[in-house]
This record gives sequence, structure tokens and C-alpha cells, in this order.
Amino acid sequence: MAKKESSLPAGFTPLGFEKVDGWYTTEVGNVLQGILQGSFKVTTDLGVKKVFRIKLTKGGTIVQNDNKEPATLAVGDVCGIDQRGFLKPLDDVKEGQEVYIQCTGKGTAKKGQSAPWTFVVGAKA
Repeated sequence: MAKKESSLPAGFTPLGFEKVDGWYTTEVGNVLQGILQGSFKVTTDLGVKKVFRIKLTKGGTIVQNDNKEPATLAVGDVCGIDQRGFLKPLDDVKEGQEVYIQCTGKGTAKKGQSAPWTFVVGAKA
């Protein structure tokens, strides 16, 4: 028996699947600027993590694509970025607000831990 394909009427977006055009690459100087389009949660070997979806208003963000290859996103593309220490302020940003994120390097490691990545994070009012 052939698998029946279903389709949504024009104007509807499928629910339950969050698509991004690439995943933010953590490297010094990489900038992500765009409109926060919400977040979703994914389960990994390390547990559940929150991922923010940001639609770029400035191109040039370096990402990893679905094939795990480096790529550069353009204005209008959607980038996924994991929530982590220095990115926790994104929880306070409202959906539809523009954000700016730049990786600034690695901070000082606490005893027995790896040095955390640090970021400049801001939002337009």
C-alpha cells in the first residue's frame, strides 16, 4: 500500500517541527543579528536544551548546515542558537524583538570545568 501524503492548505505552517537554515557556529567574532522568532526544546545525550530561532536582519552569520558543513546565512534566513550561560538573557527578550549576539571568546574556567564561551548580547527596545 502506498503511503498517503497529506498537505496543509495554503497559509498554514506545520506544527511540531522547527526548521532552521543553520546552527550558529561558536567562534570568536561570529555575529548573529535578527528577529527572535521564539524557541523550542530538543533532547540530546546531555539532556533537554532550549534553542532560539532568529531570523537574520544582517547576513554573514557562520553556521553549520544540515549536512554538518560550514555555511554562511543571508538576510531572511533562520538561525538556531542553543541557550547556554552567557545567552540566558535571551529568555528576557520578547518574540519579534531584534537581538544582537557576538561571540567574544572564552572566559575563565572554574576549577574542574572547561572555560565557558562568552558573548555580547543585546536587544532593540
